[in-house]
Amino acid sequence: MVVIRNFQDKAQTQKAAKESIENLFADIKNVPILFLISGGSCHEITEMLSDAYCDTRFTLGVVDERYSTDPTINNFDQLSQTGFFKDAISHGAHAIDTHVRSDDTIEGFSRRFEDALKEWVLKNPQGISIALIGIGRDGHIAGMMGYPENEQLFKKQFEDPDVWVVGYDAGDKNYIPLRVTTTMPFLRKINHSVLYIQGPEKQQALLDVFAPTGGIYETPGRIIHQMQDCRLFTDQAVVMPGQA
Repeated sequence: MVVIRNFQDKAQTQKAAKESIENLFADIKNVPILFLISGGSCHEITEMLSDAYCDTRFTLGVVDERYSTDPTINNFDQLSQTGFFKDAISHGAHAIDTHVRSDDTIEGFSRRFEDALKEWVLKNPQGISIALIGIGRDGHIAGMMGYPENEQLFKKQFEDPDVWVVGYDAGDKNYIPLRVTTTMPFLRKINHSVLYIQGPEKQQALLDVFAPTGGIYETPGRIIHQMQDCRLFTDQAVVMPGQA
């Protein structure tokens, strides 16, 4: 289920998204929390978050990763430099470390990432997962690019119910082609998702996500209609199917 909240400008949108996440933190008591964060503009929200709610119940990580040892590209490297992350760790929070090692292969790295997520779920059967996610201007979500030209390849890569993380080469679909991403089955398992979509360059993506027709393989962001408790914060107009 998607709940949409529209705002007049970037500052209002950021403030509302921040408050939504902090309200979730405050409302979820006495159970472990897995908080996963996308890269890019989502770090603008991460920097605004208060660590006052963070303690040993929290595990922090990323929704998807860029397979690179470059600290300016790797999502976890960038997350770990935020004040929120540093303060949360100092208060006892844990982390799923997705730094890329010099001896990693993309396949081995993907399995390590997946194993960490599955281990957290196994150890915390009552735990709650929260994700802060964006949608790219091309409609991609997490690290999953659209394949309008090849639906079967999309399904093979991102819809295997037993695979939570996949590594692949997106080729010319993205300026950072080597991606390691959580998959559609994993996104459907997340308990609460906050989507931050800001700027006129995202307007077409929103139109595609909410269009009355279209497939997830064409616009991966359409998965939000199948996710649990999905809260979308944007400063762009959103027209739901059936509305004028």
